[in-house]
Amino acid sequence: MMWEPDEPNYYAFYPGLSCFNDASSYPSQGEGLGRLHGKKGGSLLAFDAHVDSLSYERFNQERQLFPGLLHCVPGSKTGD
Repeated sequence: MMWEPDEPNYYAFYPGLSCFNDASSYPSQGEGLGRLHGKKGGSLLAFDAHVDSLSYERFNQERQLFPGLLHCVPGSKTGD
């Protein structure tokens, strides 16, 4: 799963790095859901290539769930 990163937030946490350096997304405090293409939420690309729309509120709720929609590591009981 991946999504458009929250660029201003990412660069505040990781100055000098690029949030577009790979195709992965991690819902940590520094990597949120981007606000460039949506006022109420953003799009998430799933493993099977479908796209879901997620509100910013739901994204922030999901980032706390292990495992959950945003935390998926095969073989891990916590998804982290």
